[in-house]
Amino acid sequence: MITDIQKSYGIDEDTNIEEICAKVCRVLGFGANECADIFVYRISKAESGAGTIIDGTPNGAGAGIFQFDKIPFYDNQSRYKTKHIEKVKYQLSIDVSETTWEELKIDILKGALACRLHFKPFKEEIPADMVGQGRYWKRHYNTEAGAGTVKHFLEMNGFDMEEYHVSMEVEF
Repeated sequence: MITDIQKSYGIDEDTNIEEICAKVCRVLGFGANECADIFVYRISKAESGAGTIIDGTPNGAGAGIFQFDKIPFYDNQSRYKTKHIEKVKYQLSIDVSETTWEELKIDILKGALACRLHFKPFKEEIPADMVGQGRYWKRHYNTEAGAGTVKHFLEMNGFDMEEYHVSMEVEF
């Protein structure tokens, strides 16, 4: 059963967030470690419990299940490469250069596209392991300005720190 919180993010009975993330990466690439789809999905879990947790910040700072902040979204969008814009337009019939921040609130595909495109400029590849992904997320997505921690990323994605003997004080 779909909750009101999920509905507020545009999720319905047919929504498969993992498949949407894979669809985006089939267009924009899975990265050298072939894990961008999993990473994008894990970001949705860290940011919103994959659409099960409502944004608790005043005035809802982030948009959609990926909790994209408005200024970084438009800043990133202004630097999208033409080849990426054209690929998405051709394969998904979406003009990401015209997507609005407001659309990210309820359009998971557009949110996943913005999330994947956010990482395209970085030379550092997305790590294959979850701890590395948590650090990468904190460094490049949540940043030092954000309240999120690597520990939060790992916990939201079901990582058992005790099982893997990872310190609860994971730093990036």
